[in-house]
Amino acid sequence: MDDTAIERPHPNGSLTELRIEMPAGTKHFAVADEIARYLPEEVFDGCGLKNAVEWLSKVSKLAGWREFRSVDHYLSSTETLRAIGQGPWQGNQSMVVLSDERLFFLTKGFVGATSEEFSLTAINSVVAKRRPIGEELIVTVAGSTTSISRMMHGQGDAIARGFRKVRTNMKSSLSAEASIESATSRAEELAKFASLH
Repeated sequence: MDDTAIERPHPNGSLTELRIEMPAGTKHFAVADEIARYLPEEVFDGCGLKNAVEWLSKVSKLAGWREFRSVDHYLSSTETLRAIGQGPWQGNQSMVVLSDERLFFLTKGFVGATSEEFSLTAINSVVAKRRPIGEELIVTVAGSTTSISRMMHGQGDAIARGFRKVRTNMKSSLSAEASIESATSRAEELAKFASLH
């Protein structure tokens, strides 16, 4: 087994990334959980998972306990969690997670896990619909849809609103970058014309 630690700046302090190289088929998450037992709990909340889970009801936490225990393994060190919800997806109790980079569904069984993820730029729409037995979140990507149903009221709406906010921020950021590039290219053109004199 080979291991390395890399430390770098993070908006909430610093980030230490542990890499553990192990033979295929070994229990990587079990090793990560063992390391986590010896570190303070707040060390692992750089992505905002603790706050998001606290917002959920006791029923959601109970129904999705397997997913909640493992969702941090599916988040990258650069992601910030925006909203989270729980309900049936593809016939199983699952979780839907919105970060500032992607939206993904996760089902964690006793033996394995199933997940499906979508980059935020690939998603056409995220719609929350109120139903008599909870909310349904419908995600449309390239003409096909996937949905998670029977979510507690407010969860689907929080994810839909969070998606719109993140997409708006992404568009604003891209516009700002395009403006900077445009201003830089104009300045370079002026410098070229000035050098011709």
